[in-house]
Amino acid sequence: MPIQILSSVYLTGDVTTVDKIGPRPPQALATMLGINPARFAQGYSIAVLAEKLEPEDFEFGGTTLRSGGRLGLPLRDETADQNRTRVHDQIVKERGQTGYQQLQKQVLAGIPLKGPRRIAKVLTELRHQASMTPDIQYPMGGGALQWKIVARPGLPPGAKPGRKFIIALNVYPDGTADAGRFKVSLSDSQPYQALMDARRKIRIHLESI
Repeated sequence: MPIQILSSVYLTGDVTTVDKIGPRPPQALATMLGINPARFAQGYSIAVLAEKLEPEDFEFGGTTLRSGGRLGLPLRDETADQNRTRVHDQIVKERGQTGYQQLQKQVLAGIPLKGPRRIAKVLTELRHQASMTPDIQYPMGGGALQWKIVARPGLPPGAKPGRKFIIALNVYPDGTADAGRFKVSLSDSQPYQALMDARRKIRIHLESI
């Protein structure tokens, strides 16, 4: 079932930025993010970051050209795919831990809490499918920013892992996009100008909520 619109959730995992999400049509969004389009068939949600990130909150994953945040192309065999070198580990090797943290601080300075460069996460209704091989489920994407939100080390008992996000949009299988305050259609069967107006309204919403 869709996540309650405008609710607050604590999330970990891969994130990107609002400007790379679009809102693009599901097929184009899947291509940009490097996710099999079949995962979007039952709808998806878009969550936007609601609090400031610190260096300990995330790891670099390169861009979505790096499937799974790893070097090289995705592989059919799960074990071999997981053994590909992580972008995170490669940067640490090249810069050291201190240099890695300095780089994190530098890039965070250019990531605002609102606007087109706001951090966002797409949550497909169909989550990870164990029946799909990595090369099919997570093909090379279109080059969007790719970071991984991680649980801060040493969290006290009962603390929520991840960072706080707001569920800004639910998109249903029929193309209806529900922002809570309004609903529009992302169906490409409607007149072109109506589709562009709907996408612009959603983009402003994602950037500003």
